Amino acid sequence: MRIGTALIVSFGLTLSVSVAQAATNQPKSDIVVEPSAALPDPTQEASQDMFLHFDGAGIPYLYLEQQQGERLIIVDVSDPARLKVVASVATGVHKPYDFAGAIEDIYQQILFRDGSGGALLSLQSAKAPKIIHIQSSLAVPIHPLGHSGYLAEVTDPMSEPASPPGQTYQVMDAPTASQPLASFTDVTRIIRRPDTGTVFLLGKHGLIVIRCLTSEQRHVAEEAVLRHN
Repeated sequence: MRIGTALIVSFGLTLSVSVAQAATNQPKSDIVVEPSAALPDPTQEASQDMFLHFDGAGIPYLYLEQQQGERLIIVDVSDPARLKVVASVATGVHKPYDFAGAIEDIYQQILFRDGSGGALLSLQSAKAPKIIHIQSSLAVPIHPLGHSGYLAEVTDPMSEPASPPGQTYQVMDAPTASQPLASFTDVTRIIRRPDTGTVFLLGKHGLIVIRCLTSEQRHVAEEAVLRHN
């Protein structure tokens, strides 16, 4: 009886050691989940939208839209293990919106969720963004032109759908421009040539060509370098 008991105890000890060794040999996970409670207090509040922006020095900032559009929380996310809230900015806007995309890295377009239009958020000072231009129509940038211009697709949320189908586009020479360089209606087709910055529009009035001289000059210079290599 005593011998049998000893054997059982010995087997039990051996099994326990084997299980412990197996657990120790499991690979450590490379994934770390940071819950809201572990992050800075201002980031724990409900947010309507967010976007990531790199300033001129390459520092990444995360912008959180809070309080139904009235506040932006700016978070330095350079070190993912140590997020740092650097600013809380009142926007002067009193309705929620969505971030619709960057323009030339220093402007962010926002579109109001109630369909009343949009605005531009200036990021020239990354820690002190400002609403600089509010639009009554939805002019969504779809293609950059040169250093600061862009081609925008325009829709009026209050208008009836066009018949036959056709879209309106504006050519803007800068994000802050109050008036477009040109507007084209009933456009049915767009083709872009990235190497020269050319945009071709096709509509009921025929072909329209939008040229970007700086892009053309850069393309000519690049072609010349390739020919001499």
